[in-house]
Amino acid sequence: MNSTNMTLSKGTKTKTTSTIISYIGIATGSIIMALSIILFIKANRIVPGGVMGIANIINYLTGFPIGVTTLCFSIPIFIIGVAALGKEVGIKTIYCNIVYAVAVDILDRYMTVLTDDLFLAAVFGGIIMGTGVAFIIGFGATFGGTDLIGRIIHKHIPSIPVQWIMLMSYKKVQ
Repeated sequence: MNSTNMTLSKGTKTKTTSTIISYIGIATGSIIMALSIILFIKANRIVPGGVMGIANIINYLTGFPIGVTTLCFSIPIFIIGVAALGKEVGIKTIYCNIVYAVAVDILDRYMTVLTDDLFLAAVFGGIIMGTGVAFIIGFGATFGGTDLIGRIIHKHIPSIPVQWIMLMSYKKVQ
């Protein structure tokens, strides 16, 4: 084997390893987000912003699963995201949402809320959810909601930081 073939092989291995690590990181972030919803947010009727918030409200009103609802409402955003940011971000975003949807709907069956104190639920739910989002964004994906829209806007108007666009409010459903 000559040195050119060795270099190509090494580069391919590095890219493959990097891709695997990226998808593990995205899955980790998605599961962390699902844990925040089930352990703190849902039972305390705290509604995150965006698609996830809509899914929580629909779950509260109808009992329809949060994960399935999130996927349904995210489809138009996925299409726009793939068109605006490219296939790689789109595939990672779809993967992220599928892992989240499966995790949140499974965890909802087997886990219960950790606290009924609204303040603690908001603080810990927010911290844990933020950790999940950090994993997802850090490994090159988006959740497909506000963060995807933020990246699209940032691509076209780089002077606006993505973090400003991603600011969300949490509200208690009465």
